Amino acid sequence: MSRQLHAVLALAVLHLGMGLRVILGDHIQHDPNRAVLFELMGWELRATLWITLGIAAVIVARWRVSVAWVLLVLMPVQRLVGWAWSVIAWIVPGLPDGTTTSVGESLIWAGILGLIVTLAGWPDVERRPPNAG
Repeated sequence: MSRQLHAVLALAVLHLGMGLRVILGDHIQHDPNRAVLFELMGWELRATLWITLGIAAVIVARWRVSVAWVLLVLMPVQRLVGWAWSVIAWIVPGLPDGTTTSVGESLIWAGILGLIVTLAGWPDVERRPPNAG
């Protein structure tokens, strides 16, 4: 199995874990004062997207790994945008207030997104055995 497929599989596991985390986590009522955009989506939809996109990426990767990378980047982008909006709300005075944890969350998701983009662009070189010469 190529390095790209290994990376896709590892990130699909992350997607499945995030989906389960959403399903098994606390389902509190959305607090608009936190200004976390993805919370506007129901937890059922978010969990379904995490799990479905992870599974779809693994299935598609055998034929078109570039499509798998697109599928794997969607939910981290959603998280980054959602938390970044809360950072802006936290910095700019007025309602909503945003949340202080959004700064750290934005950095975490920016890092994950950067890692996915880096892995997607990393060439998958073929290993050749050394010449017995």
